[in-house]
Amino acid sequence: MGFMQSHRCKSCDLAETVSAGKDVGFYTETRYCAKCATLVDVRTSLWCKDSLFGLLPPDRVDDMLELESKFGHCHHCETFTDVVWSFGEPCPKCGGEIEKTDDEIIDWD
Repeated sequence: MGFMQSHRCKSCDLAETVSAGKDVGFYTETRYCAKCATLVDVRTSLWCKDSLFGLLPPDRVDDMLELESKFGHCHHCETFTDVVWSFGEPCPKCGGEIEKTDDEIIDWD
């Protein structure tokens, strides 16, 4: 289950559709990428890491574990991001107020 909504800073040009915190069973979170100057939802862990060897063939397990090295990286520029952001916190770019907008809302099971 997951949820994303559009957000826009009232002071600068930062506007993105993100989860605005932890999401997808707490395996992703919203972070600010300073290089791209944008909010991105990044993966933070494998949801089934302890069960992989019973679920997948060994070569697929190796692929999944290799992907783990990219967790926390922006999916646009692949830079590691460590500035965590959640709705209600100031804009990580300028310190302004970020509001929810009705531009796009995505909800899935």
